[in-house]
Amino acid sequence: MSRRRFVASLALSVIAARAIAQRQGVARVGLLWLRSPEVAHLRSALLDGLGDLGYVDGRNITIDDATADSYEKLVQAAQGLVERRASVILTWGYTSLRAARAASSSIPIIMNAGIDPVKLGFAGSLARPGGNVTGITTLNSELQAKQVELVREVLPRARRVTAILDPTSGAQTGYFDLVEAQARRLGIRFERADIRSADEIEPAVARAARGKSDAIYVIPSTMLQRYSRRIGELALKYRLPSFSYSAEYADGGVLLAYGVNRPATFRRAASYVDRILKGGSPAEMPIERSSEFELIVNLLTAKALDVKVPQTVLLRASRTID
Repeated sequence: MSRRRFVASLALSVIAARAIAQRQGVARVGLLWLRSPEVAHLRSALLDGLGDLGYVDGRNITIDDATADSYEKLVQAAQGLVERRASVILTWGYTSLRAARAASSSIPIIMNAGIDPVKLGFAGSLARPGGNVTGITTLNSELQAKQVELVREVLPRARRVTAILDPTSGAQTGYFDLVEAQARRLGIRFERADIRSADEIEPAVARAARGKSDAIYVIPSTMLQRYSRRIGELALKYRLPSFSYSAEYADGGVLLAYGVNRPATFRRAASYVDRILKGGSPAEMPIERSSEFELIVNLLTAKALDVKVPQTVLLRASRTID
């Protein structure tokens, strides 16, 4: 046998041996967040990112979809992942991160949430987390300021805005405090409308209309995101310009959405999975701040509400819906 053929044969043997080892002990990648048809594309973005790195569900990894349909079930779902010995757990949102961290202090957790992980005790620092949590934070004070500035830019006469949020999440109430402070500087009064279930959405929007709010603003929420289309429809029904933070809302009828490019953060999370499965420690992996943003304007909604979106906003839009 020639040296070249011998080397090629040896390489194939090594590859085959690795494949057998992978089948015998395939890494389990747990997904933990609120289930919703509106965010199925985020799961797809994660799988695309994993695919780009050579990971295929059922071949060299197992995707354990432990997503739940309520906050209460997230704790049970997180415990299930621990019992099934997940190699790593990916979370989206503060509540799922909290559930995962309560279930295990040793299994690596990759977060994707709009929180300050240091302030909330999940990490010692962004540069060196020091525990079992790392990942991506979408919290950005400049982003929040820009979101409020866009309300003023599109509605220069706005004086009162109703902010819809889920009060059961400490992350959302903190987010409200930040945008409310930004709004005060621009002469806009932000008022809270607490939403705990789907049944409370329409009454809140109706009250905002009766109370002469100039607009509604949706605070980032994994729970409310399940009802993005419903919120868009109700804002149109009660003739209230609406603003939010993600493309799903604009696609559902909200006038304008400005925020983190969420699919990009899910694709980015795949690199954390890769490093952890190759032996990396989450304690030493810096938590990243998301840096890709998108501005989407729904011109169909603008026309229906007779809102003239300034050209300066349209020129900055990543996408318009018309």
